[in-house]
Amino acid sequence: MLEKLLEFERGLFFLINSSYNPFWDQVMWMYSGIYVWLPFIIFFCFMLIYKRERKEWLYTLGAILAICTLCIIFSSLITKPLFARPRPIFHPSFMEEVRTLYESILEPYGFVSGHSATSFGFAMFTSLLFRNKLYSLVIFLWALLMAYSRIYLGVHFISDIFAGGLAGVIIGYFIYRLYHSRIKTEYPTSYGKYLAIGLAGYIILFTAGTGIWLKFFP
Repeated sequence: MLEKLLEFERGLFFLINSSYNPFWDQVMWMYSGIYVWLPFIIFFCFMLIYKRERKEWLYTLGAILAICTLCIIFSSLITKPLFARPRPIFHPSFMEEVRTLYESILEPYGFVSGHSATSFGFAMFTSLLFRNKLYSLVIFLWALLMAYSRIYLGVHFISDIFAGGLAGVIIGYFIYRLYHSRIKTEYPTSYGKYLAIGLAGYIILFTAGTGIWLKFFP
């Protein structure tokens, strides 16, 4: 069944994977990593803690950690070994044509995408937490770009991304319901606005910074 899906997504996969240049190579490589997001993570944690009760922000951080943990377990310990579908760079029908920036990957299987699951799980939980339309738009666009970067880099098929995103949304929603059953107070919607502006501004800043860096240090 999973192999049959590849017949339908092959064209779109290679359209995304082959649309490259040095600028987007660097941006997508950074976007797909963790270290580039540390400034935003610090800002996010500050907003969670700022003028909130200790019990509230501890539960909130605990819920987010639970989402990340469950998404990783579901992806890496359940679905990847269960379905054992190779990543594009290891798949015999794709590997000769796939372009990737990764020289080596420890995990040979890609269904489902852990990046996609954790990104959409985080997006789902926090969009329900802040209930701000601007934040919901920005955070889901962020998750979508994260998923796109994995296809661009040649390490996941589209179906890996879709299934991972769906799993993340379900896990994020489930954890939010458990969280909300214990914590009845809500974060002001203005928190979401500040975080949305901060995240969008940060993405623009590091994207522009990458372009400037490559211009002077190609």
